[in-house]
Amino acid sequence: MLPKELQLILRPLYQGAAERCPCNLRFDAQNGWIPRGMFGAEAGGSKVQLVVVSQNPGHPLHGEAETYRQALSCTDDDARADKLLELQEQFIRTVHLQPPTGKNGRYHRELMGLLREALGTDDEGVLRHVYFTEAVKCSTADEQAQIALSLYRECTGRTLGRELALFPEAPILALGRGAENAVREASPVAKRTIYVSHPSRGIRNRSEVLEKLAEVLHFRDRSADTEMRDRVQPGTEGKGWYWCSGEGPSVQIGQVNRNDQRCCGHRGVPGTDHAQFAYKVECLRCGYVYGANGSDMHERRCPMCQDGAPGIQFWRT
Repeated sequence: MLPKELQLILRPLYQGAAERCPCNLRFDAQNGWIPRGMFGAEAGGSKVQLVVVSQNPGHPLHGEAETYRQALSCTDDDARADKLLELQEQFIRTVHLQPPTGKNGRYHRELMGLLREALGTDDEGVLRHVYFTEAVKCSTADEQAQIALSLYRECTGRTLGRELALFPEAPILALGRGAENAVREASPVAKRTIYVSHPSRGIRNRSEVLEKLAEVLHFRDRSADTEMRDRVQPGTEGKGWYWCSGEGPSVQIGQVNRNDQRCCGHRGVPGTDHAQFAYKVECLRCGYVYGANGSDMHERRCPMCQDGAPGIQFWRT
């Protein structure tokens, strides 16, 4: 099941849809045409080590239509939306674990093989620590045609930018030039975006990708089995990649305020208030992660579920 903070971003894609998705592409659950391709992050949003972004899903695979029809019996719009999101996640997950034989499964085999090697884990480990998504969430009529820049901007502005903001330090693998361009449109993440030649044609720059990932993952020490990002090293406050507590009681790492907002520390990034650092904050009610000035931590409310003020940038660019 996708983390709640991702569900909140993606659910509107399925609400109130008749024949068109919010970006005016075909929406036809009866025949398998729905927003899809979003899955993974099964260990929770805070454990995501990589984000994989593809351009958009191809035409529905065999069995997709039958899967999504299960949701059509839901008469409540919200329930139907939740069910469609859940079903697409289950179907795409299964396809990546058990790819079709022949050329139809090459994309999934190549991609999962790359991720297993990069993270040093098995398929289940990949699904726990990698979030998979699409720049454009729906299939286009001609899956080989170039996607218009206007469509990229509309789709990425609606969802992708918000998805990537949940993982401000995770490296992003952009599968193909289309996905790479879309990622750069969605968010200022050029420094952490790694281009991957499209897996359906074989990952031609595999060695280069693995080398870059090894460097980034080692530097940030984002091993699934460690929690180094939550530890403070003496003499490194505000430096490098360690999370640091502030000077007051409300800005200590792990401190939870009266609104269930947990302080996760800062990395020396200036806030928007005078002489303040920008702190990473996690809402313990809905799981949303955002940035806040240290001076606000004692009374901060979640922007997602408590009508709090919008978050600020807490990561380095």
